[in-house]
Amino acid sequence: MNRLHTLTGFLAAWLLFIVFFTGTLSYFKEPITAYMLQLPNESHSQRNDLPEYAELIERMLANLTNDAPNASNWLLYMPEEIRIFAYSQYSQRSPDGNYTNYKVYFDPYTLREIKPRGDSAGGDFFYRIHYQLFAVPGMLGMKLVGILALLMLVGVISGLAIHYKKFTKLVSLLPNNGNNLPLNVHVVTAFWGLPFYIVICVSGLAALAFSFMSMPVKSAFENGVGDFFNLTNPSQLITDKRDLKHAQGATMSAILAHAQDAFDGHYIDRIIVQAPMTERSIIRFYGRPINKATHQRRVIGYELATGTQVVDSRKLAQTYPQRVMNTLIGLHTARFSDFFVKSVFALGGIFGCVLLATGSLIFIQKYNASIASPWQQRFYNATKRISIGVYLGLPIATLCYFYANRFNSASNLHQAELEQRIFYISFSCVIVFSLWFTQRFLSQVLLLLVGALAVCLPLVSATLNQVAVFQYLSPNENKHLGFYFVVVSIGIVSLYGGCRLMATQGQQ
Repeated sequence: MNRLHTLTGFLAAWLLFIVFFTGTLSYFKEPITAYMLQLPNESHSQRNDLPEYAELIERMLANLTNDAPNASNWLLYMPEEIRIFAYSQYSQRSPDGNYTNYKVYFDPYTLREIKPRGDSAGGDFFYRIHYQLFAVPGMLGMKLVGILALLMLVGVISGLAIHYKKFTKLVSLLPNNGNNLPLNVHVVTAFWGLPFYIVICVSGLAALAFSFMSMPVKSAFENGVGDFFNLTNPSQLITDKRDLKHAQGATMSAILAHAQDAFDGHYIDRIIVQAPMTERSIIRFYGRPINKATHQRRVIGYELATGTQVVDSRKLAQTYPQRVMNTLIGLHTARFSDFFVKSVFALGGIFGCVLLATGSLIFIQKYNASIASPWQQRFYNATKRISIGVYLGLPIATLCYFYANRFNSASNLHQAELEQRIFYISFSCVIVFSLWFTQRFLSQVLLLLVGALAVCLPLVSATLNQVAVFQYLSPNENKHLGFYFVVVSIGIVSLYGGCRLMATQGQQ
């Protein structure tokens, strides 16, 4: 079991760290997007009463009618507690045959269109890395992440098998492992984060099983992945309309008033208009249950031209695979939770990052004692330096991504692409840089760099855009204030760690 635990950790630690780090950021992708686009972040109470959205939806539909009359679908995203702005999205085909996505943001309380500062992928960039791994082509990236989740689960189970006799000792905050700080931290984060790791691994495997275990899916279903998705996400179009009631009139207010009773205990987070500007146009409302761990949405749909109801998910019995899949995905994404619960999930992600980093340090310490040849020494040195580069290079690349957003001109048409390139380039430079210097010097420089970048971010933002930053730092803007607090706290800890390394080197 020791060898299995070490092998799975060695094979997957670096990539798993990337997945955990970006997954932790993805819990707050909407606030990160609002921060990078400098969207208004005014605090308002959440409105769940559907008819109150009538004017907002009509305003968004009127905008789409003017801007995207030929789009195949219109997507409208309603405000949530953690995403307090609304936006519409559509795709337009360019003359070269490629599709370009467009987003238009709205203030749900003033109904005004919000002009963001330029263009940016925001938090969606980290979310894409989380399940796709950088620029790896879609399905291949998802397969790699699925395999990583499987290796993580094997590592968790083998770790349990190794330490099951020590559970009574692990209840204490710091187990008795002498002065071995990495081992102490590794054991503590492993024990206290154990439920989170199991839930995340199992739910991630369920969500991505079709990608890296495609052969069983193809053998079990005649049409392969298509039938698998039909089983877990059955069609919600009702063919027998005898029991369905219809909205009187085709106005948006009438449709919303009629749909209101269907969303008791749910909040509307998405609206999709299929085949807009045609006689076959259908509008679907998607509602999530409040405070319930599931990915399942309640769906009600109407023909826009007549107000005839054609979709009602309450008329369809959920299949057991659908229930299991929706529950697991809901637990993985934490979309059911409020801001506080998301913070707890994020803390579990931070524990996972620390677990993987300290696990690599423990492996390096053990491997150092068994070096017997020059090539093993070279392998050991390279592994040690790349580990430091990965674990400190990813925070540096993330901070450079934020800095690129602040320094980049809002008029730059390729702003989003430039920000992402700076992320990749900075991360690659840190990895290359890590191969040329000793472990202690490398750790000092990178820790001090992380600290300096993190502490200076609010100051640089204030210098470049004073009004926006003071708006985010006002007492009511607790989400962005929390963002700065976390970044500066990481910076202070990193500066302290770098200074401690310099002090110990001076004493030696």
